Amino acid sequence: MGNQLAGIAPSQILSVESYFSDIHDLEYDKSLGSTRFFKVAPVKHREGPVVVKVFAIQDPTLLLTSYKQELEELKIRLHSAQNCPPFQKAAEKASEKAAMLLRQYV
Repeated sequence: MGNQLAGIAPSQILSVESYFSDIHDLEYDKSLGSTRFFKVAPVKHREGPVVVKVFAIQDPTLLLTSYKQELEELKIRLHSAQNCPPFQKAAEKASEKAAMLLRQYV
């Protein structure tokens, strides 16, 4: 009995800015916050300001395809809800370190 870890503890915790070094389309501005699973930042894109949620990949064998399908279904369901802007793009493995969700910055 006792406390046990349910997952892999990250060997190093990176700042949100470090995830944008490999991606040249996005220019990091500042951090909007960080939680256990996501790091959030507004970034500059050639089409305008964008909010990016970064999911740090700790286990390279983790498959994200089923989650991407769920996000696409959620996007369709939220299409008519004006107060819930859905993510416009889900980059499954935007870099070797992270997956990203992008939407317009409102």
